[in-house]
Amino acid sequence: MTSYNDNNNSLNLILSLALENTEKNSLDKNSDDYYRDALTNISQGQILSWNWPAFFFGHLWFLYRKMYFLAFIMLLFSFLFIGASGVLNILTLKLDDGIIFLFNLVVMMILSGCLGNWFYYKSLSRRVRKGYHLISVPRTDGWCTFFGVLGFPIPVLSFVIGLCKTISARQKIANYHRALRDNNPAKSK
Repeated sequence: MTSYNDNNNSLNLILSLALENTEKNSLDKNSDDYYRDALTNISQGQILSWNWPAFFFGHLWFLYRKMYFLAFIMLLFSFLFIGASGVLNILTLKLDDGIIFLFNLVVMMILSGCLGNWFYYKSLSRRVRKGYHLISVPRTDGWCTFFGVLGFPIPVLSFVIGLCKTISARQKIANYHRALRDNNPAKSK
């Protein structure tokens, strides 16, 4: 059984690692207070907390926070989910691809927003257990931030494309039903 001091020391190491990362990379110094509060609450047993960057950027946020395996799992789950919807579409369930895409995107965004801090805490805990906080790593020259900014439009464009596909499909269905009604007035009454 671990003592209070062991848990407190572990939390202090996790916080120092998290705050060191945000201090080097963040434009907003309020993120220090945010992560200090969020990670402290998670260490006390709270699992759910909201993280806007994780919500909007999803797998890119996980990559930025060096949670590569989770980013890969999120992308794999998305591809499998969209692929399964394609198979179901072939099997004559006639699901709209735009709705499936939007549903997948919204589910992944909500899961990332709700559980992002918890995954970050677990990742930092693992790094502290393995002693990564003892290693001095030179700071990068900013290419990661540059490519991260380039990755921003991907989720936004995905959402807009999915929304446009859904609206287009809805309009086609409405036009089809309108044409059926206009060509066969006896059945519409």
